[in-house]
Amino acid sequence: MKVLVAEDDRFTREGLVEVLEAEGYRVIAAVDGTDAIRLFREQSPDFVCLDIMMPGHSGYEVCRSIRAISASVPIIFISAKAEEFDRLVGFEIGADDFIVKPFSLREVVARVQAVARRCCARQPNVPTEFQLGDLKVIPVEL
Repeated sequence: MKVLVAEDDRFTREGLVEVLEAEGYRVIAAVDGTDAIRLFREQSPDFVCLDIMMPGHSGYEVCRSIRAISASVPIIFISAKAEEFDRLVGFEIGADDFIVKPFSLREVVARVQAVARRCCARQPNVPTEFQLGDLKVIPVEL
């Protein structure tokens, strides 16, 4: 799974990239909101982790832009903005989860995995049929 991490703080961004790559994700890193929108359009990631307070475009603006392109890609906000109002705005504009800084890297991985299980299972990106040795498998939805 390809994950876009949009975070302007270098150390936080590098930590997220390192831990997600260690879990087997392919990570694309954006240094600001403008970069995040561009990379989303160019790379079509399967998952997005967004800071809110970024130069260029805020995470809220990035989320709105992503939702205009894709209603189904999972989005998690990771932000120091911890007020209930900030979390509610995030959910209202399309976030699937919200993690408050400071955070545990293990918690981020667990939440990415949980949201991916829920959101990506709904997406029809599983092949309709595939070959397994000399056996042709054609899944049927019951």
